Amino acid sequence: MIQSHFNNLFTKLLAKDRPQKIAVAVSGGVDSVALLHLVSIWARDVSVQIVVLSVNHNLRTESKDEICYVQELARGLQHEFYSLSWDCGERKVAVQERAREGRYSLMSAKCHELGIDTLLTGHHFDDVIETYLMRKQKKSGILGLSHSDSFFYDNIRVLRPLGSFEKRQLIAYVHNLGVKWFEDQSNSSDAYERNRLRKKIGEFSVEEKTQLISEIKQVNNKAKTLGERFIVAMAESVKINNYGFAVIDLLKLRVESEDIVVQILNYVLTIISGKNYLPRFRNVQPIMQKLLSIDKINCSLHNCILKVVNSNLLIFKEKSTISKIALTLKDGQCFDNKFQLILPSEIERGYYCDRLSFNDYLKIKNDLDLQKLAKISDNNHKEILFTLPIIKNLEKIVAIPHISYYDDFKPKIKIIFRPNFISRFTHFL
Repeated sequence: MIQSHFNNLFTKLLAKDRPQKIAVAVSGGVDSVALLHLVSIWARDVSVQIVVLSVNHNLRTESKDEICYVQELARGLQHEFYSLSWDCGERKVAVQERAREGRYSLMSAKCHELGIDTLLTGHHFDDVIETYLMRKQKKSGILGLSHSDSFFYDNIRVLRPLGSFEKRQLIAYVHNLGVKWFEDQSNSSDAYERNRLRKKIGEFSVEEKTQLISEIKQVNNKAKTLGERFIVAMAESVKINNYGFAVIDLLKLRVESEDIVVQILNYVLTIISGKNYLPRFRNVQPIMQKLLSIDKINCSLHNCILKVVNSNLLIFKEKSTISKIALTLKDGQCFDNKFQLILPSEIERGYYCDRLSFNDYLKIKNDLDLQKLAKISDNNHKEILFTLPIIKNLEKIVAIPHISYYDDFKPKIKIIFRPNFISRFTHFL
């Protein structure tokens, strides 16, 4: 029975961490509709509250009707429902990729707002195969090819409980329920790579599919071993400090396999950039080759500066990519998606958090003590200084907490390096 199979798999996926409230992403397609009904039955038995999230990408005229239908489903099952809206903007390139990023960004933000730390999506086994072949065509490494039914996005745990279910099983299940679903007409368009690949997979023989499934299992087994080595390599070769930059020991990095090296670079670049997603493999690969061939590097990638200093690779934020929008001081506020401000209760109004401009620096440079920062950054302290949050009142800099600079500003502000991007490896920072 599909329900008991789902219950067993989902319970294992949750492990011992069963939340009181779970968000479910529902688009109106057969996979997410099946997920909603399966998890609803599971939730009633264990007294867990379900919240339904649905994103309108505003790319198809039918989307509005689909959102309304999902709302009806949610209410019929007595769940809270929230509709979210994504704006494509004027750019029409890489729409599917950007829509996915926008979707996850909207849903994770709503989860934070509602105090939810677990989000379910309807990815099924057919999706796993499609993604594997797409990444294989792009020559991803073992870790890039591997699949996981659990990951983190913006500190939200994302689970895929349908990872071992084929789409045909989900169609049969929803059909037996007598519940309707919507088919996204764009899924039949050859304009998208995934759609073309899906049609190709549909033409595979039984032997070809069996061989492909076996290949994916072998990759996942190899990835498990590599993942364990990746954790050790991160701990041994990477240092990320509270100033928000990383130092990678190249002598230790170069003894690792290319699969490990590229994943370390991916992870560190994402942490330091403050982004929620990894850089593209094709952009990281040339840098990786230079590192392994002991070439000098001083370049930018993923909104970061990469610089080889002696036997280390220094990675810090590219100052020009830091938002120019100042933040009103608020406890828990996050600057540049990675610096969390811990404020005392006596902060007065009128203070705000900003980045350092060159004119600001000229006014106070003689009053700054940068010896500690210079020592740990191999004398790259001036570049890193411009990536740190500062506190201002009107146009005057009153504090740069990282270097203990306070100009007639008594409250001591604590700043913690806490990037929004979280994964299973974050506890090694």
